[in-house]
Amino acid sequence: MWKITLYLLFVALPMWGITSFFDENPTTSENIKTESVLTSSEKTPTDGAILGSIITNKSNIALSIYNEKSQISKPIEASGDYFLKGFEDGIYTMEIVSQDTPNIQFEKFEEVIIRTGEVTALGTVTID
Repeated sequence: MWKITLYLLFVALPMWGITSFFDENPTTSENIKTESVLTSSEKTPTDGAILGSIITNKSNIALSIYNEKSQISKPIEASGDYFLKGFEDGIYTMEIVSQDTPNIQFEKFEEVIIRTGEVTALGTVTID
């Protein structure tokens, strides 16, 4: 009788506790919870963007980005960093120009490809 008591106490009861835990928390694929996220048309990107940085000691510098359909001009912030969005798919030209003196162009990027939902990185440009 004492052998049965020891067996129940040290073997059967602990095994019953372990197996009941795993029965309540099976790891089969049918019990794995997944979360899906629905994307509405409001969150779907409708434009493309460009970003980059300009290192210079000159002031009053602007970006001019254009193609046959549109043109966007924007002054450069003091930090020299820029992020412009609102572009349709297409191939653009971007010029870094002086705002003070017309027709002074510091740098020109040709055939800049902009796609909807993507950011085109143009890197860092140094202007002396």
